[in-house]
Amino acid sequence: MNWKQFLKPDWRKIVIFFIILFLELQLLGIIFRYPPEPPIQSFCCQDFKKTGIMPDYCKEINLTVEGCLKYENIRKTEAFYNLLILIFDIVIVYIISCFIVWVYDKVKKRK
Repeated sequence: MNWKQFLKPDWRKIVIFFIILFLELQLLGIIFRYPPEPPIQSFCCQDFKKTGIMPDYCKEINLTVEGCLKYENIRKTEAFYNLLILIFDIVIVYIISCFIVWVYDKVKKRK
């Protein structure tokens, strides 16, 4: 069996893929049920974008305009990495489903 045949989708691989993906998302939903509150920097930067003036409560935590811009860049970078992790996760789950079907076929041929 070559890689092309190993990774070729069929109904068993797709069903197993969705089952594993569903279980994984349910497990992550249980673990991360209560997402953390957004940091105060998020609110400061949103208010700064709307009004152009840094609110007083942001000055209390020593957040400057430069800090707000850095924070926004960090958030964009986090979103990009989260997307990469999601794509990587989907690929890994599909490879696992292919492996499960491959092992099942090998065991079935022996009997």
